Amino acid sequence: MYGNTGQGVLDVDCTAVTTTGTSAENIQTYSLPAGALKRNGQSLRIRAWGTTAATANDKTVRLLFGTAALITTTNIAANAKDWYLEAIVVRTGAATQECIANGQFNAAIVATDRVAATQDLTAAVTIALEATDATASGGTLADGWMVEMLSDA
Repeated sequence: MYGNTGQGVLDVDCTAVTTTGTSAENIQTYSLPAGALKRNGQSLRIRAWGTTAATANDKTVRLLFGTAALITTTNIAANAKDWYLEAIVVRTGAATQECIANGQFNAAIVATDRVAATQDLTAAVTIALEATDATASGGTLADGWMVEMLSDA
């Protein structure tokens, strides 16, 4: 747990959550407290994993750090497939972050994404796993999620 060492798990949830419709849904969220990344070089790791329903419908999953999309799997027709996304966020300033993310979806590597985020770290930042499905029956399942503080710089 985040404490005196400045490192450890901030949030973990292994409760299965399934999308229910065709609009983007935050299926996991964590509110990073204001000032949690208080020095340049401090970093977070965000991991999310799950499966897709046994349908050929398109599914999109993405990790968000505030308004910054860290990685997105776009319209993949994954039928009963496991998926995994991971991102690293490093503070470079009070309102700037360097981010790198990758993952696997439908048994294929998701292209690595580098993002220069501009979230104000003096305020709370919502970290989210978002999913969208092509049909109202849903079809993306998040089996687990973890947010970790990696370094206290």
